[in-house]
Amino acid sequence: MSHVLLIEPEASDRLVLKSRLHELGYKVTSLETGAKGLAEARDKHFDLILISAEGKGGIEGCEVCKRMKAIPELMHVPIVVYSTGKSGAELAEAAYGSNGDAFVPRNQMPYIHLVLEAQLRHVTRCRESQDQCRILERENQRLEAELSNSVKVGLGEMDEAGKAVLLREFACGRPDGVLVVDAAGHVQHADRGGLELMGRSVIGQALGKAAPATGLEAHVRDARTLSSDGFRFEVSARKDRSQRSLMATVVPVTRNEASGQPLRVVLLLDLSKRKLAEEMLRAHTPGIPRQQLTELLAAAQSLFTLKAITGRGNASTRLREQVSNWIPRSNAVLISGGPGSGKRHVANVLHYSSLSTGPILSVRCGAQSEEELELEIFGYVKGSFPGALADHPGLLLLAQDGTLLLEDADRLSKGLQARIAKAIEEHKLLRKGGRQPERFEVRLLATTHLTPEQFEQESVSDPKFAHLFHSAHIEVPALAARREDIPMFLDFYLELFGPLHRVTEISDEAAWVLGHYDWPGNVAELESAMEEACAAAAGGPIEVDHLPHALQAIAEAMPSHDVIPNKPLSESHSYTSGGIPVPARAGGMDMRPWDIDEEDPISLEHYEMKALLRALDSCGGDKLAAARLLKVGKSTLYRKLKRFGIS
Repeated sequence: MSHVLLIEPEASDRLVLKSRLHELGYKVTSLETGAKGLAEARDKHFDLILISAEGKGGIEGCEVCKRMKAIPELMHVPIVVYSTGKSGAELAEAAYGSNGDAFVPRNQMPYIHLVLEAQLRHVTRCRESQDQCRILERENQRLEAELSNSVKVGLGEMDEAGKAVLLREFACGRPDGVLVVDAAGHVQHADRGGLELMGRSVIGQALGKAAPATGLEAHVRDARTLSSDGFRFEVSARKDRSQRSLMATVVPVTRNEASGQPLRVVLLLDLSKRKLAEEMLRAHTPGIPRQQLTELLAAAQSLFTLKAITGRGNASTRLREQVSNWIPRSNAVLISGGPGSGKRHVANVLHYSSLSTGPILSVRCGAQSEEELELEIFGYVKGSFPGALADHPGLLLLAQDGTLLLEDADRLSKGLQARIAKAIEEHKLLRKGGRQPERFEVRLLATTHLTPEQFEQESVSDPKFAHLFHSAHIEVPALAARREDIPMFLDFYLELFGPLHRVTEISDEAAWVLGHYDWPGNVAELESAMEEACAAAAGGPIEVDHLPHALQAIAEAMPSHDVIPNKPLSESHSYTSGGIPVPARAGGMDMRPWDIDEEDPISLEHYEMKALLRALDSCGGDKLAAARLLKVGKSTLYRKLKRFGIS
């Protein structure tokens, strides 16, 4: 049974829609405001979200849709915006502009169930495709493990010459892309590599159309019972792919259990990648074992997602929206921000959340001379200078189908900037000492501490290099602009560094100091401070004395605690449904625990206690929900509850 979240401000319309969806077999959670809907969507899993465009007395419906799509967990949940009032083209444009998946105007409301069914079918197909890709990936990993084991067994009995030959064959053995082709020559399935090599629109196409005038379709059709390998062909550049030299191996599958039709699996090798692999083997460059590399890549793809951009404040939400806009594109992107703000982290999210199959490689532009940088980025051939003992591919070739990150790009010389811009635009480069240009396909990212306007100045950047990043910009905010997210960072670093030193909490005084420091070194400085504080605390809570000296200096500005009443809450109080004590008013009327009267002391911390009581009562005593409502970490909430004697 599909679970639907319905957000409708009008009680009558909400009742009618909820009843209608129940009759259609849906489980429905209905709410009257967008704010409640946002909180509910974060806490529970829904298969579909239905939002009224008329957000009366609260957040407007299209804005609710936009905010939900900015939440990483809800990116792939279909959201349908509908209108029961007057709805024109402007409202439809606003609904789709807020990333809504469908818009249903008033005159089409009788058919809204058909829209919901279509959206759920689309989600089901996407999940099935993901499951099939995971199955193929696991099978690929199993076959690679078997091949690796056989190689290891055989290496022990070979001489050095035999080992070298086998290693070269092994380097060429892993396919860069896989296609599944039916008996009529149409591509039924393709993995990520196959889509990259042959184009995003290859699924459903005939091979003759995907690779015209190459003979690939006839070669695949002729492989009826036996495998056929070594077929070389060229694919021309199109909008969704670059020019490639490929080699195909065809493995026939006699029968497809689902349809009863014969299938052929086409394994594709990118010959330019094979050439690079052979060069690296000849140069005896050490690398990570293939099995470990697969596991590390899977770990990185699961780690560097939009969720890795921490924070629920406005600045963090805007940052996630900017990153989300550039993930599916291949444009060059400029990432600006202060030192330690997390520019490299954003670059990793852009790379690993995209469909790139290649690696992400980086170079610090201010750490080497211009000549050294040119050799590292473009590579060289054997004998091009006295130290060139072997051919060496540069970073642009090694990052094929992946990402090259230029850190501190404003420190590149203008001559090298111009050469990089020309190579990126033409998708060709010439190594030092080389005679023939080589093709490559790489996404370029660059970081800088300058603003885009400063970066584009002629005194800093070559005009063509700056034009690569025109309007493609992500600004990483300073930590001082994300102050409301500091409690979440504190909880994260406490969980990261605390177990090593048996540290589990931060004192309220230390948390206050950490929250009020300006952090000129941004997130990197906060991370360093927490690591240092955990080491200094060594088994106890983190106190002000454990913090770096620069932070201890502002401890004198902490508010005094003397004005806070130190007596425990009376046992004679009545209690709310959430377990919150309620003092009695004179005359027999109960006073809510967060109400303020003339007898309350004038103290920010006393009012903080009132805010805690109100949040707990609003959430029915659910402390995790209260922490989310107050926008603080769970550890911070528990510390404050303990200090005020609230259980």
